[in-house]
Amino acid sequence: MSANAGGAFRLAVEADGLAILTFDCPGEKANKYNTPVMTELEAVLDGLAKRSDVKALLLVSGKPDIFIAGADVNEIAKAAGPEVVANGVRRGQEIFGKLANLPFPTVAAVEGACVGGGCETILAMDWRLASDSKKTQIGLPEIKLGILPAWGGTTRLPRVVGLTAALDVILAGKVIDSKRAQKMGLVDQLVPAPILLDAAKKFARGKFGTKKRSNAAPDGGPLRVAPAKAMDKLLEGVGRSIVFSKARASVMKETHGNYPAPLEALAAVEKGLGRPLAEALKLEVEAVSRLVGTPAMKSLVNLFFRMEEVKKETGVAAGVAARPVKRIGVLGAGAMGGGIAQLAADKGWPVRMKDIRHEALAAGYAQAAKIWQER
Repeated sequence: MSANAGGAFRLAVEADGLAILTFDCPGEKANKYNTPVMTELEAVLDGLAKRSDVKALLLVSGKPDIFIAGADVNEIAKAAGPEVVANGVRRGQEIFGKLANLPFPTVAAVEGACVGGGCETILAMDWRLASDSKKTQIGLPEIKLGILPAWGGTTRLPRVVGLTAALDVILAGKVIDSKRAQKMGLVDQLVPAPILLDAAKKFARGKFGTKKRSNAAPDGGPLRVAPAKAMDKLLEGVGRSIVFSKARASVMKETHGNYPAPLEALAAVEKGLGRPLAEALKLEVEAVSRLVGTPAMKSLVNLFFRMEEVKKETGVAAGVAARPVKRIGVLGAGAMGGGIAQLAADKGWPVRMKDIRHEALAAGYAQAAKIWQER
C-alpha cells in the first residue's frame, strides 16, 4: 500500500514488510528540508512507529543525482532571534530522534548529493548504502554558512566514525565522495549506481529482525560502525585533550579567530563527547543559537546566495540564441592548445592556432599529430 500522494514523501509497504519511503519534493529540482516538509516527515515517522507490519524501512530519493540537499537556506537566513532558532533546531532534533528510534532497522540508499540535513538524516539511521557515482557526495558544509550541524550532525558523526575523522569533516565543512565515506565508516557499502535500488532492497530485507545501531550505544546514540583502532582509542582516551588542542590551533591558523562557527562546533564536540546523547544535543542547540544572526553568518549566507546566482548566470540576456559555429580560433598553442585544436578539427571545424612563439605553435601541431597517431 502507498500513502502521502502529492506530498514530499511517498510511503509504500511491500507484502513482506519492507517499507520504502521516497523523498521527492514536488515541483523542485532538489529535496530540501523546510518547515512543511519537516512536519510531513514527522507525521510519516509517527505513523510508521505505530505499525506492526513493517520489518525495515528503506529511504530513497525520487530526484536524479540528489538525495537530500539539506535545509532550505532561505529559512535559515530569515530566522529571527536566538529563541526562535533554538526552537527550530530542537524540533529538527526531535524529528530525527523519531527516525533513530523507530522500532525496526532503517536503511538509507544514497544516490547524489547528501549534505547538511541530508547527512544528518542518514546519521540517524542504522545502515547506509551509497552509489559509486561521482555525483554521490556526502558531508556537513554548515560551517561554510557560519553555523554548525545542529540536527545531530555534530553529536552523531564522532560517535559513528570516530573523533578525528569527524572533526576533519565538521570543522572544514567538508563534502566527500562515497568511496572516502565508506573508508571513513560513514557508509557501510558501495553499490554500482544502476543497481543501487535493487541492492538496497535486498540489503534491507537482510536486516529484518536484526538489532538496531542508531540508538544502541550506552549514551543513547548510534553505535560506532567500525571498531576503533589502537591509535583511535589512544587519541579518544588519554590523548583527547591533545586532539582538541591541535584542532583548535589549526582552526585559529586558518580563520585568525574571525569565524566563530568552527570554534563553536569544536567546543560542542569536546563537551558533548562522552555525555548522554540528549545532553550533547542540547549543546548543539546552544551553540547554533549563538551563531545565527552574527555578522559572520550573515555574510557567509549572502556569499552562498551570490555563488548560487553565478552558477545560473549564462552571460547573455534571456531569449538570445547562439550563432552557429563556423570556425574556431585557439589563442595560445603548446600541448593544451594543440589538444583543443585537434578536438575541434576532429569534429570537422576549421581551426587556427595563434601564439607569440613559433616553438609553441610547433608543439601544438605535434600534440595534435600525436593524438591522431595514437588513434
